[in-house]
Amino acid sequence: MRYGKWMAALAMLAFTWPAAAQAQQAKAAPEVKPSPGPAGEALEMWERITKMIVDMAEQFPEEKYDYKPTPEVRSFKEQMLHVASSNYFFIRLAGGEKTRATHAGRNTKADVVGVLKESYADGAALIQKLGDEGMSRTVKHPFADHMISLRTVFGVASNHAGEHFGQLVVYYRLNGLVPPTTQEQERGRQ
Repeated sequence: MRYGKWMAALAMLAFTWPAAAQAQQAKAAPEVKPSPGPAGEALEMWERITKMIVDMAEQFPEEKYDYKPTPEVRSFKEQMLHVASSNYFFIRLAGGEKTRATHAGRNTKADVVGVLKESYADGAALIQKLGDEGMSRTVKHPFADHMISLRTVFGVASNHAGEHFGQLVVYYRLNGLVPPTTQEQERGRQ
């Protein structure tokens, strides 16, 4: 009799274990959100790099804006103005009408942060204006002999800014500073 009860319990466990494991996995797995669409995806990427670059510009000390790791490279300020100018290059490529002279008279930290914010706001506005359908339009790749979608144009622009972000991390570290993204990660661990 004991053997029968033991076998019944084992059989019950064998049948219920997979269901219990699936239920546990379902609870542990985060809900997968649907895609916000081509424009929404481009906007999310654009806003993510916006925060990273603008936070760097805002937190880097103004007295170090002319800092260059070596004489041959751009200063911190020149890097930031280059990112803003490049944003407008890509915005124009995507059909944006606004263009701004980003280098002329931009000497203070406030000027640089302002032009960065303007360039990113103008890019975000264009992405929203284009919408999903507009992001599918194609233009000639600015550096190659093939066509690309406007979604890719904004991807290339975000990637370009990401490359400069990586360079600017070095500027931070060489000045004994902790980049804003690392500060956020460290706060998250506490």
